[in-house]
Amino acid sequence: SDQLLEQLAYPHKMLEYLSTGNPLVCSRTLEFDAHTDLVEMAATREAIIDVLRCTIADHARLDAREARAARIAFARERTTAHLLDRIEALIP
Repeated sequence: SDQLLEQLAYPHKMLEYLSTGNPLVCSRTLEFDAHTDLVEMAATREAIIDVLRCTIADHARLDAREARAARIAFARERTTAHLLDRIEALIP
């Protein structure tokens, strides 16, 4: 992921994971640089174990109702149906 950052973004798969509401640990994904409140993201491959450890240690906060709801809402706002509605609204 350090070398192929742009090629390794799988936003659809990330949305599937976020839709569960569970805390998510991942390698750096450009699509989520602006959403670090939703995912626990390692900046480098070497950092993933530390991020996982911190996530486990902070699980109670990350798994709180509000945090789970934010992840689920983010995924719901990006379903195919919602995206098609947005595109349709742009078409004259």
